[in-house]
Amino acid sequence: MLDKFNITLKNIDLKCNVFYDVAITENDRLSNFKFENLTIEAKKTTIDKSIVKGFTLKNVKVNNVIVQ
Repeated sequence: MLDKFNITLKNIDLKCNVFYDVAITENDRLSNFKFENLTIEAKKTTIDKSIVKGFTLKNVKVNNVIVQ
């Protein structure tokens, strides 16, 4: 079955400095991102979901905290 998502990250265990660093200009449009079953250990953990229209998080843990 074809997903309706443009970007999908799934089943990832990751240690990093910055988990999510997304920025846009007035000419950019980001939509339909899906993060599923991620376990992340990061120094910078801020996620601004408002930048992406249609952002789905399912079972995403950052530093052992579920992100919604």
